[in-house]
Amino acid sequence: MTSITIPSSVAELLRTAAVATRLVDEQGNVLGSFAPVRSSSDELTPEQWAEIRRRRNSPGPWLTTEQVLNRLESRGNG
Repeated sequence: MTSITIPSSVAELLRTAAVATRLVDEQGNVLGSFAPVRSSSDELTPEQWAEIRRRRNSPGPWLTTEQVLNRLESRGNG
């Protein structure tokens, strides 16, 4: 993997990113994306835990990965 050293100002912006972030040049061309690394000390908020419990207890319908892929394939590319 190639490493690119970035200025401290950019590093600080990325350090504060809470979600995946698209990286673009000054013309708006997409260069790639940045996904922040969660440390083991990061905790989910009570709201996030509540959402996880809500989803876990929902009645469904539940689909396998294969079922989802079949549905997507049956819809075609559009």
